[in-house]
Amino acid sequence: MLRANQSNSLQHGETAKAYFYYIMWVSGSIGIAGALAWWAPESAGSGIPQVKAYLNGNQITGLLRMKTFVAKMVGITACVTSGMPAGREGPMVHAGSILAAGLARGYSDAIPCLPGMFNGFDNTRDRRDFVSMGAAAGVAAAFNAPIGGILFSLEEVSTQWSSSLTWQTFVCAIIGAYTVNFLMASQIGAFADSSLVLFGHSSGEAGKYEIWEVFVFTAIAIVGGYIGAAYVWINEHITMARKKFWAGKNPAWRILEAQVRRHTRHTRHTRHTRHTRHTRHTHHTRHTRHTRHTRHTRHTHHTRHTRRTQLSEQRRRRATTTTRSI
Repeated sequence: MLRANQSNSLQHGETAKAYFYYIMWVSGSIGIAGALAWWAPESAGSGIPQVKAYLNGNQITGLLRMKTFVAKMVGITACVTSGMPAGREGPMVHAGSILAAGLARGYSDAIPCLPGMFNGFDNTRDRRDFVSMGAAAGVAAAFNAPIGGILFSLEEVSTQWSSSLTWQTFVCAIIGAYTVNFLMASQIGAFADSSLVLFGHSSGEAGKYEIWEVFVFTAIAIVGGYIGAAYVWINEHITMARKKFWAGKNPAWRILEAQVRRHTRHTRHTRHTRHTRHTRHTHHTRHTRHTRHTRHTRHTHHTRHTRRTQLSEQRRRRATTTTRSI
């Protein structure tokens, strides 16, 4: 309603009225999101740190409840539609984890009339695996990237992993991405990912490219792959060298290494801070000198002009007096 009134006001040139409707819309959305965060504090934030903490063995009360799911979904919808700088990716991960945990439990405290669907998975291990699959499905639905969802769950979220869980997560992520595309197809009439792609793309004449440019794209991809592989190789060898160096030595030396690294970082930060302050001081000094020089120059020119004016006035008076005496 408010959006429609805003559009109508803009079409009729009523800018102030359109701004009023826009402010009302944003204020109402922010108020709804804030009220939901107060109603379900576990829904505040992206939810990814909380899911990581849960998969690392920390029990967080209310994290995977239906109440949190409702508050998360309605709140992020209000935040995104109001234009606030809040992404949907983190809440999608949290929402997927909540739904997966509910499937693993087989029942819901908020909806007790639902029959038990998956009796036998209500244990710590299976619930943890379900939450990992739900996080992957959330990423796949948000980015339309099933493989990315698997890698995110494997590298960023989960602590325990197995080969069987990889295939289960893959199927779950595929179904999540397909479901989003299926729901979007009902609006645009065909399967597409135009509203899911986060990077800019062009269509029509602006989106065309020559055949020879494919080789340039391929070369860029190869160079990027080699750079990434070189970084991984260097990091791996440095890690192995550190392990061999510290093997069989007193663990106290590792504490010394950490202190040395901390001192090195602190020294670099201090030097950078001093350099920044020195640069700012130098610019401030130069600006002050330039300002003083400019003021002095203006004062000098003004003084000279005043003196010239006074001398001219005196000469004119003398000439007038001489003329009268003659």
